[in-house]
Amino acid sequence: MSTADDYDGVDMRGEVVLLTRNVKIQGEDVDGWGGQVLVTDLTESDGETERIGFLIFDHVQVYNCSQANTFKAAIRWEGAFQGGSKVSNSIIHGSMAWSVSVYKSNNVILTDSSFIGSSPIGIHLDNVRNVTVHNTFTADVLPRSNFAGDTIVDLEACVAVCSYMQLDQHSECYDL
Repeated sequence: MSTADDYDGVDMRGEVVLLTRNVKIQGEDVDGWGGQVLVTDLTESDGETERIGFLIFDHVQVYNCSQANTFKAAIRWEGAFQGGSKVSNSIIHGSMAWSVSVYKSNNVILTDSSFIGSSPIGIHLDNVRNVTVHNTFTADVLPRSNFAGDTIVDLEACVAVCSYMQLDQHSECYDL
């Protein structure tokens, strides 16, 4: 059943499935665009209905995702303040950009997972509260292939905490 009539022509659906085996999410590289998983909170056009974003990944493989030469990670939280999310026993690898980004979001747990082959950031945390990174492995972070700044130093890191998007160095950035 479509929800398009209720949401100005947009068909919005959320699927919940319990699986008994591993899941693989694989992006297709079309001009540097791969798949992305975005978690966010939003308010519907009626101004009253709120949607709370959260993500529970366990034993999930994410391959060839994110968007090349951007901060659009394979898995990213942006403005997800109210829900609780957990990525565990999973691997994000072969990303075209960042593996994971938690930006202006709360209540995220990254545990017992690997983030391999990102460019140029493995895990990005900025303006977050109640975020836990535990027992993770981040490696093989590569420089961007098409960075245009000849005289600008491009940032590269396995884990970047309050160092990439933070414009005001005196503002509160995180509460890990």
